[in-house]
Amino acid sequence: RPVWCEDGCGKQFRLARLLDNNFEAIRREVADFWEHPDAAKELSGVGGHTTQFDKAIAGNGTWIDVRLFRGRAFNRRLCEQHFRVICSIVEASPEVWTNPWSHVLLSVLLKDSWVPYHHGHTNGQLTFHLPVSMPSAGGGSSAELAVLSRGGELPDDGAQQRSLYEHPAEQIARWTEGSTLVFDDSYAHAVRYRTAGGQGTGAAAPRRDSFLRLPGGGEARVILLMRAWHPEFPPEE
Repeated sequence: RPVWCEDGCGKQFRLARLLDNNFEAIRREVADFWEHPDAAKELSGVGGHTTQFDKAIAGNGTWIDVRLFRGRAFNRRLCEQHFRVICSIVEASPEVWTNPWSHVLLSVLLKDSWVPYHHGHTNGQLTFHLPVSMPSAGGGSSAELAVLSRGGELPDDGAQQRSLYEHPAEQIARWTEGSTLVFDDSYAHAVRYRTAGGQGTGAAAPRRDSFLRLPGGGEARVILLMRAWHPEFPPEE
């Protein structure tokens, strides 16, 4: 199934429970990092810290990331200087660090930005999203994960796929700040952060004091992303 849980995932997944229980400490780490001079140089354009595949699927607006772990290797400088809590959770989670496909990163999406439909390379893992900073509720602002539960729904032409903003068969999952969402990214999915004036509708959401902003301005949807082995994937495989 594409989305395993939107809230209460800690009842099912040990990793989700660790993330939820440490949310306040994680949020403080991210907020402190945002105020540090290192943040500006680490907030690279998409593809710089993940893969060129991610760069190829970037849609409209701004999608950037800060990589903390990839290919079974930590970004030691960031872990030691800024993200001790997050990296200690990875160290305590073999379902993450033994997975050769795993990424751990801060995924940052600016308002009126979207990532077109795409899918991951394997169904042997699940993706964990801990929302660190989200648009405030109401006012027409919305951050959402759209998923397709069946294959064959997308156009065969790659250019048409990349230009597809919505799909009539999509299911919407929404993030709740501080509550981990778990999904299977081998299913086609898209990510959108809509506000008035973009492809969404309604008035702009009011700014919150806790809302993280990128260096130089710009409100951001920020998610801590981790990928871990699929629970139905036998260890011997």
